[in-house]
Amino acid sequence: MKNSLYLCVNILLLLIITCICLNCAKSNPKPVWNYSTIDVTGLNPLISEAKAINLDVYIDATTSMQGFTVNPNSSYNKFLGEIETAANTSWEKTSIKYFKFGTRIKSIDRNEFLKAKMASFYSEKGIYEETKIDSVIYKTDLSRLSIVVTDLFQTESDINSIVIQIKNRCFAKNIQIAVMGIQSFYDGKVFDAKVPAYRFASKENDVKTYRPFYAIMFGEPENMLRLFSSLKSKSFINERNFVLISKYLVNKYVTKLTKTKDSKDISVRKSDDGKNIFEFTMKEKSLEGNLQLDVSYETNKYTYHFYPQRLEIQSSKKVLLRDSAIISDSCSANDIKIIDMKCYDEKISAILHLTVPETPGIYSYNSCLQLPIIGGYTIPDWVREFSSENPNPKKDANKTLNFEKFINDLIQANIAVVKPKVAKMYITVKH
Repeated sequence: MKNSLYLCVNILLLLIITCICLNCAKSNPKPVWNYSTIDVTGLNPLISEAKAINLDVYIDATTSMQGFTVNPNSSYNKFLGEIETAANTSWEKTSIKYFKFGTRIKSIDRNEFLKAKMASFYSEKGIYEETKIDSVIYKTDLSRLSIVVTDLFQTESDINSIVIQIKNRCFAKNIQIAVMGIQSFYDGKVFDAKVPAYRFASKENDVKTYRPFYAIMFGEPENMLRLFSSLKSKSFINERNFVLISKYLVNKYVTKLTKTKDSKDISVRKSDDGKNIFEFTMKEKSLEGNLQLDVSYETNKYTYHFYPQRLEIQSSKKVLLRDSAIISDSCSANDIKIIDMKCYDEKISAILHLTVPETPGIYSYNSCLQLPIIGGYTIPDWVREFSSENPNPKKDANKTLNFEKFINDLIQANIAVVKPKVAKMYITVKH
């Protein structure tokens, strides 16, 4: 008798627990989407919890780089002396590997790296003859931060090849890029232009006659910005001469979505501006209506400039059952279109036209404002100032061949692969 009573009590308890679990599951359904904003904004480098960094430093050891070392106090020599300090300032622990490259890549120790301030560093046979940045690209790794120090003198065909490799080897694998231009005193021979090699010498303390070199970074955007935040305070570095070529164009954003006054067949069920989540109900037999979208955002000042009025809306759709159970996987959808948009002071005001499928149900959309593949951006002014299509002894002697094309092509390749977003919202419609 006691055993039977004990069994009944256990069964009753099990039923109670099961009911509680079912009710909890019903009141706390699984999220329809991943509501994180990180794919739009990335991580803030100033609050990143990373305490250590693995850093690779590659020095272009070809002959044309010798001219930067002639003046012991040149910006080039100062920069080489600050790389290690900046890394140690930015992270608690640093592991740095050094390389010299040109025709091939050679691993060097710290003592040899310190000799990069001397002209002899740039005369090693089998290295000094040719600049092959593509060999460095193949060694980039998302788990490390790589810095390539070079004068970037490449032929147009070289640039095309390098951009394709960066697109496939870096952007496609989530490795992003930043480029920092630094003007330095120079007295040496310039190679790889469209004319024969020529000698060029800067004038002491005349920045207009200085020749630029570049620090190209490969890795996570938050790591590149974190290192740059330590370097930019140096007198020989102009904060303006830095561009982040990344999928993260904004630091933060907020969206607000309501129905327009003329949309009588739509009513708001839920609105959460803070989480960019919005729910609407559409009257029976009604399939379309207009929504008012307002977006405010903060641009990442280190990225290239984009034109907000040219942003496109891209949506994915899921069909839902009761309590957010998914009955169809995500698929691309053209149900939401921009029919009017105004942009001002990092704010966007747009009218969205919504058309839902004829079959009654619950439809959930993940909608993003993102850059078009072509024509949605402009490159920074300093890039144009550093670039020339034909540097020669009589004109643009200290400028970089095809630098503007290089940066422009990199941005285009990045947009094609990562499709940078400015804002993201989640819209659920029941009808």
